[in-house]
Amino acid sequence: MRILVACGGTGGHFYPGYSAALELRKQGAEILFLVRRGDSAARVLRDGCLPYAELELTGLPRSLNPFRHAAFAMKLGGALLQARRVVKDWRPDAVFGTGGYISFPAVFWAALSGIPALVHESNAIPGLANLLLARFGAKVAAGLPVRGFPAKTEITLTGTPIREFFASAPDRAQARAAFGLLADRPVILCFGGSGGAIGLNTALSKSAAGAQWKDVQILHITGRRDFAKISRAYGTLPTNVKLLEYSDRMDLAYAAADLLLCRSGASTVAELLALKKPAILVPFPEAAADHQTENAKVLVQAGAALLLPETPGLAEKLSATVPALAKDASRLSAMSAAYDSLQIPSPLKSGALLAGVLRKLASP
Repeated sequence: MRILVACGGTGGHFYPGYSAALELRKQGAEILFLVRRGDSAARVLRDGCLPYAELELTGLPRSLNPFRHAAFAMKLGGALLQARRVVKDWRPDAVFGTGGYISFPAVFWAALSGIPALVHESNAIPGLANLLLARFGAKVAAGLPVRGFPAKTEITLTGTPIREFFASAPDRAQARAAFGLLADRPVILCFGGSGGAIGLNTALSKSAAGAQWKDVQILHITGRRDFAKISRAYGTLPTNVKLLEYSDRMDLAYAAADLLLCRSGASTVAELLALKKPAILVPFPEAAADHQTENAKVLVQAGAALLLPETPGLAEKLSATVPALAKDASRLSAMSAAYDSLQIPSPLKSGALLAGVLRKLASP
């Protein structure tokens, strides 16, 4: 069995393909990855001795600049020819795309050639590439309950895979000790993803010195891009705030926390689902088609999270909402239990579920 996996661009568009591919390799399948030239994902594949081919392609410009659109059209045409050659020469039994522009060329040719094709949509509304590919007949694996695909689209709810170390469930007391946090006071974990979230980071830095926060602890992971600016914004760091630019042990950070304050990108939402962590979600306001707000609504409607838009006055809203919730143990417990009502497969099992769907597609 041969599976071509087109993935990358961002971690959220790489890991679902990578996770499913590792599961399929355990079962004896041959895997070929297709990534963008220069993508950091190639290093991961080389380190794992996993074969890959590259496409010269960039994302669809969000501006109205005609020169950027002309350059994109030229690169897309070249990438379509490259992908056609890979599909024709390697002859996969199925093609898997994990969303984003890198998926489009390979899944497009698979659909036109009668090769079974699957795309993974990690958000609650489809991205442009996946929406177009579904119209060409690709089947969809969904990370969240999703709306917006054509009515005839075959959709399987698989969840979105997350890193395996989240399965370890570290001890809370040990996790807090690792970050220098007290064991007996509520902990709020704030982060915005690996790149940071300047609006959210700034709002918290403005509000955290207020009296409302004195009985809680804040573990604030800014992201490398924002760390220097947010350090200056805090000035003298409040004694109840631990400020980090990055952590490679997010499993410990989650374990230490009673409540999360974060964005609602697909990977973060998947981690929340797996660990059933109560959250206050502040969607990235410039996300394409406002998909982070749609992701947040899935958890909010279940009662597992609250939503605060990133609007003027966010700092004051954080002070009025976050500390009180962090100290309300019964409400936090109810929010955690609310995840069960969603009936979304555990993201810790999503890689295996995706592999099962692909195996079925490739050998009908």
